[in-house]
Amino acid sequence: MAHVMDIPRSTSSTHDAKLRTLIAAALRGDEPALEALIERMQPRVYALARAIVRRPDWAEDVTQDALMRMVQKLPEFAHSADVFDTWLLCIARNTGLSLLRKHRVREEYAPRDEETQATALPSDALIAQEDLGRIAAALDRLPPDLREIIVLRFFHHLECGEIGRIVGQRAGTVRSRIFRAVHAIRAVLTEEDPS
Repeated sequence: MAHVMDIPRSTSSTHDAKLRTLIAAALRGDEPALEALIERMQPRVYALARAIVRRPDWAEDVTQDALMRMVQKLPEFAHSADVFDTWLLCIARNTGLSLLRKHRVREEYAPRDEETQATALPSDALIAQEDLGRIAAALDRLPPDLREIIVLRFFHHLECGEIGRIVGQRAGTVRSRIFRAVHAIRAVLTEEDPS
């Protein structure tokens, strides 16, 4: 399974053209195209699910359920390929939140494992491993709604408008929440290392 750090977002026109081609073929009933579409989107869905539910086994369940819902709802998808990622991540988010409600787990108290701690950060080869641990701890201290926005912005590289459509907020609200979350992370890091 992919982790948050393993999901670069391509914004190239080649990426968009391939995605449009896969969606169109899948809508025509092309089974290999549908499989390729699922394979292409699975790492992004898993990474978001992992950030929401935190447990790898639950994230796998959410990923499977979200991708099944994508397959079921694909015939109803009447938008351009440009919003497909946003549409699918919205399905994944809602699926993850439903799983947490089903298990009656408040998201901020969802169990965390060591692997999640290590992978819940943006990949930056220049940051030392010890700094990654500090940033992971700071990210973990964020309220769930702010952590979700940080994951969507910095791990999935979504624009504020796209994030707003996923979480049901205006782009301006998303921008202010990103600012607040980054400020909170900096405060935690400064408090740990006042030098």
